[in-house]
Amino acid sequence: REVETLTGLEVTVRSLEDKARGADAARSRLEGAEHAMRGLEARLHGLRQACAAAEDLHKTRVRKRDYLQTALRLLEYEQESKTHTAKLRRVEESGSAGYEQLAGQYEQLQARLQRLQEDRAFKQGSLKSVQTQREKLALDIGNPMYAEVEEKHRLSQIDAVASDMAVHTLALYKEELDRALMKYHRAKMEEVNKIIRELWQEVYEGRDIDCILIRSDTDEDAPAQQVSTTRGSTSYNYRMMMVKNGAEIEMRGRCSAGQKVLASLIVRLALAETFCCHCGILALDEPTTNLDEQHIDGLARALARLIETRRSAAHFQLVIITHDERFLSQLARMSAAGLCYRISKNDRGHSQATKIPVDLLR
Repeated sequence: REVETLTGLEVTVRSLEDKARGADAARSRLEGAEHAMRGLEARLHGLRQACAAAEDLHKTRVRKRDYLQTALRLLEYEQESKTHTAKLRRVEESGSAGYEQLAGQYEQLQARLQRLQEDRAFKQGSLKSVQTQREKLALDIGNPMYAEVEEKHRLSQIDAVASDMAVHTLALYKEELDRALMKYHRAKMEEVNKIIRELWQEVYEGRDIDCILIRSDTDEDAPAQQVSTTRGSTSYNYRMMMVKNGAEIEMRGRCSAGQKVLASLIVRLALAETFCCHCGILALDEPTTNLDEQHIDGLARALARLIETRRSAAHFQLVIITHDERFLSQLARMSAAGLCYRISKNDRGHSQATKIPVDLLR
């Protein structure tokens, strides 16, 4: 037992020695670790100092950058200030005219803006009214009275197209009728002028006028004048022209009173012979007024020729009212007078007609 005890003690001592040796080794390792940790702490301190230095350097660079950016902006502002100063100087040098022009343009733009705003307000009001009306019409469409409205509209369109076609056809007919009337008018005016020329050359004894003519707006060889239209009817301006050596001159203001009277009578006779073939009565009141003897004789010959030409017409009557007994005598000698009545007043002041035999006038 003692041996076992000693052996156990010996084992325990050895175990303790081993543990002591392990504790020394651990102490050595701990000291190495502490030494390494002190080195790491020193290195960490160095790194922290380097990081602080780098941060200070970064802050310094940021401040320099901000300073440089501020300097650049300051330079830009100074350049803009110089530019605006130069513009301001030019504006000031241009005087008040430029300012007044700009002020006028500003006022014009303001007035235009106000008009546009008013127009927009008006359009908005109109749009609202249209929308209201559209809503009302949308409600009215459902009304029974608008049933078959499309068919009614189609029939109305047919009526409108038919009316337009009828109006167009009537317009074409009117144009053709106007052309026919113009053609008839020109033909009759040529006939009237032919008779006027013959009567003038037969009656007029002077040498200053070869013949007279009537010119209207439709004559191709006459100066064009405006044709007036009133309620669909067309009117024309007629002019009395006198001809000498082929040259036509307007008679107004250029002829004597006798020439005017003679021209008036000849025109009446020509119009009567042209347009009044079926008219039974041609009346002349004092046709010899302002005429000299030569022209009175020529007028008597023209009337005698007219009577001879129209004698075959049983319904033709020529009534002449005149105070010129010489003129009546010439008509009687030419067998142009059928009946003659003298108008006088009786004792009671009443007018009375007395038949005079034609033979007494000769």
